[in-house]
Amino acid sequence: MEVWSLWYFVIPFLVVSVATWISWWRNPSCNGRLPPGSMGLPLIGETLNFLVTSKSIDIHPFIKERMKRYGPLFKTSLAGRPVVVSSDPDFNFFVLQQEEKLVELYYMDSFANLVHKENINEGGYVHKYLRHAILSHFGFEALKEKLLCQAENVINHGFHEWTKQTEVAVKGQSAAMIFGFTSKILMSYESEKSEENLSEYLCSFLQGLMTFPLYIPGTAFYKCIKNMGSISTAKNFIPFGGGNRTCAGAEFSKVLMAVLLHVWVTKYRFTKIRGGDVARTPVLEFTNGFFIKVSEKHP
Repeated sequence: MEVWSLWYFVIPFLVVSVATWISWWRNPSCNGRLPPGSMGLPLIGETLNFLVTSKSIDIHPFIKERMKRYGPLFKTSLAGRPVVVSSDPDFNFFVLQQEEKLVELYYMDSFANLVHKENINEGGYVHKYLRHAILSHFGFEALKEKLLCQAENVINHGFHEWTKQTEVAVKGQSAAMIFGFTSKILMSYESEKSEENLSEYLCSFLQGLMTFPLYIPGTAFYKCIKNMGSISTAKNFIPFGGGNRTCAGAEFSKVLMAVLLHVWVTKYRFTKIRGGDVARTPVLEFTNGFFIKVSEKHP
């Protein structure tokens, strides 16, 4: 009887505790007024809906549906964290300009665990060192003096090698060509002479950013953490940003893309072989790859 009497108190206590926790989850406390929205399921929130693949290249259905329901500003929960999503460009611009004034920078757990906070803090020594190092290699002066010609030569050589292949996986081989060029400049790294595949490590790192921070064998986050033991991310990575945090490689990226398109359009043509179906997962990607046959143009 005593055991049953104890359960009469334990069960109601558990029910009230769970109900209170769920209520707190759905209505998080805030000093100000939160926008409308839904927090989804406890712990996982609406992450599963956010990661659903969409075959449309338009705004992801997760964002589009909530914009129609709640407006351009809504609350939700992603990867176990309550967040506010904004699709209003004016508001986004305002927020980016108010960093360290009205708003404080925050990264999702997966990102913060992969790139330590001191490495993404603009006021920190490491961030300043990385930015200076990258600008010295890829800044305006370097572009004007040597990188422009080097980029054209590398892209010309890469496209010429593609003409010898029966088919080319556009995304993978383009990324490998650009990574090889930039890593050689920044780190004197050459994949042909190295036992480590840094390109594969980088791909694992990027996949780890878009996952739950679960350190369990078999997950993308686990693989990413393991690969970080073979490459020093702190020395070779700096995040993109807006407002006060402009990307150190922004100008280099624009020039590289312009040169690539110029060489592609003026000297080469391609024929689609297979693939090319685009989907959002939630970022844009080719679900079945994109394979082409490349040939040189003859005057």
